[in-house]
Amino acid sequence: MVEHKSGGKSLCNIVKRISFASTVAQIWQERNKIIFNNERCKYERVFGHIIDEVKNRLLGIKAPYNIQNYKVCNEWGVSKLGNWRLGEKWTQSSKVDNGR
Repeated sequence: MVEHKSGGKSLCNIVKRISFASTVAQIWQERNKIIFNNERCKYERVFGHIIDEVKNRLLGIKAPYNIQNYKVCNEWGVSKLGNWRLGEKWTQSSKVDNGR
């Protein structure tokens, strides 16, 4: 069995945990719709809900302004985190003070 750890406080690990939790929740909601309402959604719609939930949760996260977090946000198409915007210029001083 292959084991993957997603512990830690890096933004990448946070995204992994949010993605997993959102996937479980969406599958459970879809299961309940099928059982109790006899409704079915296409997998594209369920997947879209997962992506939207992860993006929305990312918007509220406050994380240091560094190149790794910039790349994670860029990959997810999120233009800002809770305390900085993706379009801001990343500089050496931003790396040192981990702020903004």
